[in-house]
Amino acid sequence: MPHESPIRYVVASDVSTRDGVGLETYLADDLVMEIFRDDSERRIYVTLFADSVDLAVIESSIATFKEYPGVNYIEYPDGSA
Repeated sequence: MPHESPIRYVVASDVSTRDGVGLETYLADDLVMEIFRDDSERRIYVTLFADSVDLAVIESSIATFKEYPGVNYIEYPDGSA
């Protein structure tokens, strides 16, 4: 059965415990996944907060993440990560 709940995205930076920016995906009011670009570690990863997430929701979230906030890491003036 296809996904029918409205998808909502929230872009949020995190510089306290991590150094980067993430895209949170909500179905109705439930946070189901986050894609996070960690600028200090130079990696992008996905965290799922639901037991199962429709592939269409994951694909849509990835496409949205690539658009904004994007996959380009922050370049620091001193060359550090």
